Amino acid sequence: MCSNITNARIYLAAAPMIATNVTLRVLVMVVSINKTPGRRCSAVKGANVTQIKDAFLGPGGYADFFENCSYGRMVFDRQMLTVEPIVIPCIETNLQCTPEIISNAAMKYLPQEISTGEYSHLLYVFPDDKEFGNKCNPSPGLGEVPGPNSWYWSSDFDKGIFSKGTVMQEILHNFGLYHGWRNKDEYGDASTCMGSGQSCPSAPELWHLGWATPLAQLNSSTFPVATYMNFTLPATYLGPMGAMIKIQPDWLDTNYYTKNLYLSLRVKAAGDKDLYEDFNGKLNIHEINSTMDNSRDKVGNDPFVTMIGERMTPGSNNVRLVPYKLLLHIGAFNDRTSTIMVTICRFVNGPDECTFAAL
Repeated sequence: MCSNITNARIYLAAAPMIATNVTLRVLVMVVSINKTPGRRCSAVKGANVTQIKDAFLGPGGYADFFENCSYGRMVFDRQMLTVEPIVIPCIETNLQCTPEIISNAAMKYLPQEISTGEYSHLLYVFPDDKEFGNKCNPSPGLGEVPGPNSWYWSSDFDKGIFSKGTVMQEILHNFGLYHGWRNKDEYGDASTCMGSGQSCPSAPELWHLGWATPLAQLNSSTFPVATYMNFTLPATYLGPMGAMIKIQPDWLDTNYYTKNLYLSLRVKAAGDKDLYEDFNGKLNIHEINSTMDNSRDKVGNDPFVTMIGERMTPGSNNVRLVPYKLLLHIGAFNDRTSTIMVTICRFVNGPDECTFAAL
């Protein structure tokens, strides 16, 4: 199920930040609420500190997940990671309860020996309590775009702070990524942690983070018309080099060239070991706003990274992407090398124009 991320929200909006060669120095503040004498409010126990630390640093935990997905370009400082219980008097949240109020109160009662200036990212974990939840209405996750702060629910072991997909989504919000769309659903792309998945970012997200580069970048100057081109496309987990095919269909009329395409092969391995089976060993196609994609450093709004169509099963022929004047043939999946053959042609009037180049 994907409920662990479905209700996550973006808190701010701004331009992306550098996301390569990053070491995350993380302080996790685990909030409990203490009863205030004379006040009509209750004590609320916070999440288990040891379990949260294990979720980050244990085998296959969040630190491993980030390192695998980023090909080592974003890692946790494991020695620096601190999970600190914070007890807040209930008077602090009795009248109003928002993420800002909770985080301000947590900072107020943080032990003096902890200096937040030593950390790059501050994570706040809300307690699991129905009454507290009804009043504060915390989402499973909430992250600034960009910024150092993110907030998490701790309701059970597949949501909020106990979901690696939620934790990666909120921290990557801090670096300027938006949600993964599908079928007009803002969280509909289950192939990526930025939608409703428990796996690495999608191909356009990997490119925007600076984590991976294309096998080929096709546009009117690099892609001959009416001629098939063959590519042996490796699975994204084998990156960072050649992890996708990027298509800029600038051969379309100006009014119609509004989106770029990314083709990628996803396989259950490494950071994608929890990839949903629907996407395993199949070609994924995403589209993204072309203006923002062509000016990566200037993205300030949601570029609408969207999975389109069905996942393409190996052996699918004559896959027509008519709005882009493209024809695809998808070869067999090689499970020994985790690669797939992709044959692409662009046409002017129809796919019958496509031919193979003379030898």
